[in-house]
Amino acid sequence: DGYINLNKTKASKRVEENKTEKEKKEDQKKMVKKETQKSQKLKEMQIFSTDDDKLPDIIPSVKKTKLRLPQKFEKKEKCGKNENFIQKIASSIHPPPSDSAEHINPKTQKMPVRFLRFEKISKETSEKGDRRKNESESQIEARRKSERERSRTKRQNETEEERLKRRENERQRMREKRRNLPEDEKKKRREQMKERMRLRRQNETEEVKEKRRKSQRDHLREKRRNETIEEKIKRREAQRLHVKEKRENETEEQKKLRRDKDNLRRRNARKTKEKKEKVESKEQKEEKAVVEKSLEEKIDDAERKLIQEIVNEKDEKVVKSKSEEMDDEKTEEAMEKEKK
Repeated sequence: DGYINLNKTKASKRVEENKTEKEKKEDQKKMVKKETQKSQKLKEMQIFSTDDDKLPDIIPSVKKTKLRLPQKFEKKEKCGKNENFIQKIASSIHPPPSDSAEHINPKTQKMPVRFLRFEKISKETSEKGDRRKNESESQIEARRKSERERSRTKRQNETEEERLKRRENERQRMREKRRNLPEDEKKKRREQMKERMRLRRQNETEEVKEKRRKSQRDHLREKRRNETIEEKIKRREAQRLHVKEKRENETEEQKKLRRDKDNLRRRNARKTKEKKEKVESKEQKEEKAVVEKSLEEKIDDAERKLIQEIVNEKDEKVVKSKSEEMDDEKTEEAMEKEKK
């Protein structure tokens, strides 16, 4: 191994010695180019001053172009739903320096690029917020309209999976929002919902009403089917307590009204039951008639077959007896011929 390595070094030395001045110059240029590229990359990664005017010329791309977050965060910014979104993301990636002196490089006395980026982004978001504060009514309306239009077109081009995912996210966000509301707000919101539902139900048609009640019944049935025994006991206990409290606080008029309603419900239930029984008895009668008819048809077929068989047997017997008589006659004739 040593001998081979030695040979290699000797060969490389020989090659170097045999090079012309021109080749040597070219090699030197290549080496210088490589070194400069390496040093430039290192400088780009290094820290520099926060002042835009004092940015060194080693990074023209940073100086000239607008510093931006990745595209996925930009999309959120365009939606205009949460103005502080980018600021939050930026702060979670690179929080702003509490004391900038800690982050300054002692050798170069310059700040890291990531803090420059944060400052730039936060500046942009704050400008956007100020712009929205100074918007007129017409500008606000126009902006909201364009946002709605944009979201509508986006939703039209959604796939089924994306739509389900978005709805689930929206539900989750709303749930979280409601959970964190103060008690007064929760109460106020419930009252508003009740009022809205009451107004909506006033203007309902009979078909819509029936459809809604059916869906409610199905939902409750499904819910109760998936209940555990403990949940069932708890729910029934709560119902009993609720009914008890309600009846204790009833006036005489309300009691009378409730009793009338109960009697009416019982009467209706009885009527429906009787009607159902009548219908069932009618259906049973029809079924019985159908069965009897089919039985009669079967019996008729069986009788017909039996008669046919008997007739066939008789015919066979007649044919057989005739053939036997003919055979006997033939035999007698033959015997007479022989005698003669």
